[in-house]
Amino acid sequence: MEQGARGASYGGSGVSEETKEQTIRLVLELRAKGVKKKTILAALKNCPYAPSRTTVTRLSRLMEEGLPLFSAEKQQGRPPLLSDEEWEICCGWILSSTKKVDFWKVANWLESNFDVRPSIPTVSKRLGAFKLSTRLTGARPMPIGMTRDEYVLGYHEFVLGLHSSGFWNFDPNKIVCIDFVTNSRRRERETTLDFVGAPQKKIEGKLPTHTHSYLVAVTLGGDDDYLPLMFTFDEDLDPTGRNKREVRSLCRKFGLLTEQIVFKKSSKKYCKEDNSQVAHFKNIYRHELRGTRVLADAGNSFKLHRQFILEDGADRYVTFPPAQHGQLSVLDNKLNAVAKALWKAERTNTNFQHDSILLLYCLQRVGRDAISSWWESNFLLKKNQPTVQDVEDMLGAVNGTEPKNAHLAKQYKAKYEAWSAENVELGAEPIPKQLRTTLDGVKYKKTKK
Repeated sequence: MEQGARGASYGGSGVSEETKEQTIRLVLELRAKGVKKKTILAALKNCPYAPSRTTVTRLSRLMEEGLPLFSAEKQQGRPPLLSDEEWEICCGWILSSTKKVDFWKVANWLESNFDVRPSIPTVSKRLGAFKLSTRLTGARPMPIGMTRDEYVLGYHEFVLGLHSSGFWNFDPNKIVCIDFVTNSRRRERETTLDFVGAPQKKIEGKLPTHTHSYLVAVTLGGDDDYLPLMFTFDEDLDPTGRNKREVRSLCRKFGLLTEQIVFKKSSKKYCKEDNSQVAHFKNIYRHELRGTRVLADAGNSFKLHRQFILEDGADRYVTFPPAQHGQLSVLDNKLNAVAKALWKAERTNTNFQHDSILLLYCLQRVGRDAISSWWESNFLLKKNQPTVQDVEDMLGAVNGTEPKNAHLAKQYKAKYEAWSAENVELGAEPIPKQLRTTLDGVKYKKTKK
């Protein structure tokens, strides 16, 4: 049978029950005026609803007898595999998960916990109806074994400790946050026009040979005392080397000082952060750093002989807790991220020396207004005694405001928590397919002669 003929055999697909009822009412009116059923059916072929002769006869009889044309089950259509409440529980599980969740894992989880496995298109469609969709993720997950509540409590404890100790009752231009960032990148996917179905076209692409380390420091008060520094092993970026004319020209173009580029001769290509770079930073800014209150991570790059390099001469030196470091630092997940976004939009991807200096410029050009707002939000500076709820609200905020669907997230999580408290939750691992036979293979084992 041809595909077209098969599709025409069911004329009610996608037609509302109201349209069907009106069509049968019209059929009865025409029959009452003497129009033959054959003529009516022929005319209906060009209409949105083209029922078969059998369907017209059956529905006409029901209407004449005053009976409902469609049963309650028919009016509702095929019952859904899962109720809205079960989908909300599933959404709560997704939002509570600290690991990556995709449509296949959702289907696995539903099969494990509700004994129903929707198709992947159905999962996508239903999650979309509940305002969930595929989104990019951050690159700094919570440590393995740490719960969300533990993360929030640790964040709150650190921030409250700063407030209680009077850390902020100090000259804001003497409160400094310092951190590293690199120009590391991966090759972005490129597109081109080609025939549909043709083998993927291979296009030559290049990555920079060298990776550099950038050291950035900003104050709460906004003084631009600390210019960012770039550390590199690339001889083409040596301000006094063979390519010095171009390097100096690029520095003038971006309003940078050549002293902000620190070249060290090495056979290595990756210039990772280390304590010699922090020591160089301190030697340059020894006067500015005297009597400051410093916030930095607890990494070995900031230590020399187990002592923090910048602690010497500082009024106070505070290290971020490792788990919450990425969220607390006004550089790590704020200024550095914004600068890299600007850099990606403006870089050439061909002249890597230019792009390297461009990132140094982007790290220096981020506006002071934005930096001040990051200090306020990350450390809840407008709160006299920050509460755990203040931290929870801040961590869930987007650009300082509550997310659009925050109320739905709370609703879904509450339903999931209530459900998980009364049920044994199974994981999202795929369920092994059961054998369709009871044979155990014993019959087919070889026997010794």
